[in-house]
Formats: sequence, structure tokens, C-alpha cells
Amino acid sequence: MNPGLNPSVAHNPGSHAFQPEVPWELPREKLIFKKKIGEGSFGEVWRAKVDGILGRRGKEIVAVKLLKDYYTPEEKRCLMKELRVMQTLQPHPNIISLLGCCSVTEPLCIVMEYAANGNLQDVLRKQRYTFLQNDLSNLEKRPKINLTARDLTIFTLHVSSGMQYISSRDLLHRDLAARNVLLDKDLVCKISDFGSARDIVEMREYETSANQKLPLRWMAPESLLSCIYSSHSDVWSFGVFLWEVVTLGSSPYPGMTSEQVMDFVQKGCRMAKPTHCSQSLYTLMTDCWHHFPPSRPSFATIHDRLTTLLEEEGDNMFVDQMSDNAYNILLNQSREKC
Repeated sequence: MNPGLNPSVAHNPGSHAFQPEVPWELPREKLIFKKKIGEGSFGEVWRAKVDGILGRRGKEIVAVKLLKDYYTPEEKRCLMKELRVMQTLQPHPNIISLLGCCSVTEPLCIVMEYAANGNLQDVLRKQRYTFLQNDLSNLEKRPKINLTARDLTIFTLHVSSGMQYISSRDLLHRDLAARNVLLDKDLVCKISDFGSARDIVEMREYETSANQKLPLRWMAPESLLSCIYSSHSDVWSFGVFLWEVVTLGSSPYPGMTSEQVMDFVQKGCRMAKPTHCSQSLYTLMTDCWHHFPPSRPSFATIHDRLTTLLEEEGDNMFVDQMSDNAYNILLNQSREKC
């Protein structure tokens, strides 16, 4: 196991003492932008340096999320919503930390902790070449870190801990996927991207925009069919996230179009067990995909079951048995996030 990759990093929500309110506003001139490291449909993420943030001495590297040059009022509203959600969260080892913001003048910026190893989807896809012993002559494909099957299970434990905390705050993430999990320098998973998050009490007022790209492959049937979201629908997404980890970053429902995925899920069909996945781990996936939302396990139960799997069963993914072409279809559908 990699140094610092420790299942104990995943904490229980109740272990965090109350933190006094932090003065989030940051003088814009303190930010020194270095390099763009990510881009979405309307936002960008930059690596930057900042001096004396939160009263700390010296310069440190941070990530800054901001709108693109041309944005709509709705896109600005979404970024402001993400900022407000992050301001309500107390520090947690498996959630990306808010460090500050520039919200008084344009452009709006959210300043967050920097995750040196990027998003988990990219890490998994690069790791595929190590596990499958493919040609590593391409330096861009060669992973910077080498992971074991146990490490991958620990990643899922980290994310279950972060989601347990989020659900305890009566928040819904609504876009849980490997692309929205970041990996810091110590290989600790941190949930990010709260642009789609909602408070449970306001979900009755939520309507999906016809032009909004949706994470269809990660959505529960009640969300696809009736736009109903709950902590149970986040649990469904976690089951798809487990499948992503097991298949080293493959796109869920390989070979299907977005329309076929919707029809497949609504008919009660589920993705088959990957041949290299243990039955215990696959059972947890399918429990997350129960058609009746209240029958899905809570995140506290998921965390406990993953802890037991890690302690009692050892490896839950036999990656040496994974076929090199079983899950290599990575789709980019125009109507969905991928």
C-alpha cells in the first residue's frame, strides 16, 4: 500500500468539532494565476498561488474556480450556489476544503485546496495501463503513482465517509462520480464539485433545465423519470462510482447510448458483475441500485460494509484477471456528463 494511503483518513461525521465562521472574502490581488488545470461547460479551474490565506504565513498553491469570459446569469447563479454550499460545510478529510472567495467584484472566484494528483477518473484510466501491463512507452499514459487493489477499496471507503458527512448535513450532491473526486498529494480522496448540490428542503422547487447536461449514467431511475432526488439517489450514484473504480475509470453502461441507458435502467436492468470483482463488493453495488429508494443502504451502512470488506476479505478486485478490452469504451454523449 502507498505511504499515507490510510483507511483511517475516512472519519465519521460526528468527529468534527464546530468551527467558527471564517471570513471567506479574499483580496483578489493576492491571487497569482499559474496554469489552467480543468474546464467544464461554463467554468474553469486554475492552479494559483496565494499569500497569507486564512491568516497563514507564506505563499501556498491553491485551486481557483471561476466562470469563463462569456457566461450567463444562470451560470453565475450556479457558481454562487456552489460557494454557499461549501461555506456551510465544516472541514472534513474527504471533502475538498474552501479556503476563500472573491465575490464582491467580478469575476467571481472560489478558492479551494489544491489536489496535487488531480481527479480520480484520470488516475484510474492511467492506472489501467499498469494493471493490464500495456505498453508504457507513452509518458502521458504512464501513471505517476502505482496503486494496488487494496488502495482502490480504500478510495471507495474515503468517498463513502465524505458522502456520509454530506448526507448528515441534509445535503444532496447529485453529481457523485469519479471525475468529481480529487486525489491529494497523500492519495486521500476528496469529494468536489458542489455546483449541482441542493438542500433537501428546496428539492421540491427544483426543475431540470432542458439545456443542462445531466449525469445520466449515474442517475437513479426516480431521478431520470420524475426528477426526484434524495440521499437515496446519491447512494445509487455511489454504486455507479464503485463500478467506475472496479473497472478503472470506464464509462458506465459501455456500448449504450444515453437513450438506451435510460430505457435499460427504467426497465429494472442493472450492469453485470465485472469478472474481476468479488461477489461481496458487487452485492454492495446492486444494493445501492435497488429500485425502491428506501431499500438502498445508507452511507453509514455503506461505510461499515466497506470497512468490513477491507478488514476481513482483503482484495475485492482481482485486477490481474481484468480483460484489456472488456471496458474500454469511453463515450462522450452530447446530452450527458461523462
